[in-house]
Amino acid sequence: MFGINNILAQEINQEKLSKLTYDYSKDELTGKMPFDDYFKIIFKGIDPNNIYKAYLFEVKYEEDKLKVKTKNNLVQGPGVQLSTVAKRLQNLTINKNKEHKSSSQSIVSPLDPERTYVITVFKKNSDSNQLIFNNFFDMVSRPASVQDQINYFKDNIIPLRDNLDKFTIPISAFPSNFAGFIARITPILGFYNNPINQPNLNAIVIDPRITPAIISTIANSFKDKDLESKTFNEVMPMFLNGQNLKIQSFSFGMDNKVKIYNYDQRIINLKNNIKLLEKLKKEVETLQLIQNNGNINLFYTSFVINEINTLKSNLQSLVAFNVKLKNLVNAQLPEIILIHATTLGNDLKTSNSSALVPDVGIVNAVGYNSSGDIKYIARPYLGLNWHFSGINRTQYLREIPNLKFRHRWSVSVGITLGKIDTEDYEDFYNGISPTLGMNYRLTRQIRVGFGTLFVREKKPNPIVENTKVELAPYLSLSFDLGLFSEASKLTKLIGF
Repeated sequence: MFGINNILAQEINQEKLSKLTYDYSKDELTGKMPFDDYFKIIFKGIDPNNIYKAYLFEVKYEEDKLKVKTKNNLVQGPGVQLSTVAKRLQNLTINKNKEHKSSSQSIVSPLDPERTYVITVFKKNSDSNQLIFNNFFDMVSRPASVQDQINYFKDNIIPLRDNLDKFTIPISAFPSNFAGFIARITPILGFYNNPINQPNLNAIVIDPRITPAIISTIANSFKDKDLESKTFNEVMPMFLNGQNLKIQSFSFGMDNKVKIYNYDQRIINLKNNIKLLEKLKKEVETLQLIQNNGNINLFYTSFVINEINTLKSNLQSLVAFNVKLKNLVNAQLPEIILIHATTLGNDLKTSNSSALVPDVGIVNAVGYNSSGDIKYIARPYLGLNWHFSGINRTQYLREIPNLKFRHRWSVSVGITLGKIDTEDYEDFYNGISPTLGMNYRLTRQIRVGFGTLFVREKKPNPIVENTKVELAPYLSLSFDLGLFSEASKLTKLIGF
């Protein structure tokens, strides 16, 4: 496992998390990606054991070039026309999902609003894809014409590109040229062609002391004692017919010979053959209890026990080789699944205008008039707060894991409600006085702020009609409103 700490993941109430669901069979994403909160992504149809690794990247678009930020430098993706770079934001921990059969899930840490992200899943290759690779490795490792290799690559490997290299982020699994592909599989071929790494497989042979006559005698003993001998009768004729050297590439009683590079099927056949010999072992042991002689003991020891041990040793060696080969292939040539999601537009719980939040409150301003007197002005006001990026207005501040400047602070503009007409001051224009300042969120819906109220100072000389614009500093207390849903309440409040 990798990524988010398992203990932290357990502490999060997963039932209340927002969910994204990616359907592997349909290549379809449903759900909304929230911000400032943990959420769960479900990989429907992908068993957790089949995911090699998974990451989350932040995407940047610049001049029609798809880019991703990187911590240190820009890395050119192989086989990509545009510059493709990546900044890994999170390593995702993959766990089993209980809601969907053969599905996985991951809990993603809180993201920023107004961003585009790519969840990149490196999936292990299917058995059919692995077999295609194995055939190619085998072809390259043995004497074969270069043209045959190129033809096989074009006919069998290239068609996999749609699945293995759908997009260009964060890497290209298959560069477009043949030479590039060979370069990527060099570590695999180095492992494949090294005799030290090849599975140590022993041929299955019959002890020359076990003659057809002895086998015939044992068969008669089974018959005379009326004992179960189905497995004995199924297995032994194959060896008497000279098929003993082929036991590793087919199952007893079945004509399903396989290619040497089909390691999965060879492993299956070996397991089946071991099971069959275990049944034979029980049949011979039963016969030994009733009729014990040198021929039966020789057959039991030199053939049954010896061949079971040989097959088990071969199985262990072949499985180890197959696991290492698959790990190399999945590391160099994984199936890449790219899931694009955004915290933009309709994906936001607060819609695209989430950065603009209306409020209503009271401004308490202090004016310093021409006579040197300090005057107090208090008026209700209607304002609009601009956060530097979107916020989730339904989310309590205590629920935000990493509080940032944008969660608390906003630029506030507004207008006073009710005419200002005192002995010293009047409205800035036509019964309206604008405000400009900064607001700080105390709670989800309550703000305090400071700024400037624009008013006009009346001249003490009644003969002079011109007025002077005065900037009166203020402190404010306000409450958030839904700009449209609360409009009717607001008009009733101010008497319109």
